[in-house]
Amino acid sequence: MNDQEKAQLDEMKKSVLAKILTPKAYERLSRARIGNPVVAEQVSMYLLQINQTGKIGKRINEEQLKEILSVLSEKKKTKIKRK
Repeated sequence: MNDQEKAQLDEMKKSVLAKILTPKAYERLSRARIGNPVVAEQVSMYLLQINQTGKIGKRINEEQLKEILSVLSEKKKTKIKRK
């Protein structure tokens, strides 16, 4: 894949995400991409996959996106026991 093809693919992904996300949700995903690009990419790919399978009935709002982000970015919690 050359740079032009990658840029074209990125533009296609952005346009599809803009269609399936509300403006606030799209903005939140953009901010998440700045903070944690790996998780944001996972969320983007997940959203694109469920869109392709037709499982998205209406646009995803910010609250739904928060929930998806929290599930995909869960970290193991460390518990410290003191004796």
